[in-house]
Amino acid sequence: MNAVQEQVKELVGGVCSVRRGIGDAGGKGLSITKGMFTITPPNEPLTLEQLREIKDEPVYLKVFDPLLQSGWHIIKAVTQDKIIFREWQKVYVPIKGLGVTYNLYRRPPEGEA
Repeated sequence: MNAVQEQVKELVGGVCSVRRGIGDAGGKGLSITKGMFTITPPNEPLTLEQLREIKDEPVYLKVFDPLLQSGWHIIKAVTQDKIIFREWQKVYVPIKGLGVTYNLYRRPPEGEA
């Protein structure tokens, strides 16, 4: 590894590969590929406080009853007693069911589609 690669590695903060590329610099350009692991933040159920801040954003509704379908919904509003989704018909879930009969996530939980 040469001095430039060492400096780039230090700036990038981990393992990386540096290779010469052909471009505007007449073959003297550098291409940097970061080879670090991608850290995915935990996918905890959203809290009521977090849900109150979300509007017009997609959330994943995980229903605990296997006979009912889980899936994506867009939050229209969170009222005192329900979470209303944007759908062609009025669809909502009662707040008292949060954590009891369903949870809402930013992305599907492990094992979900």
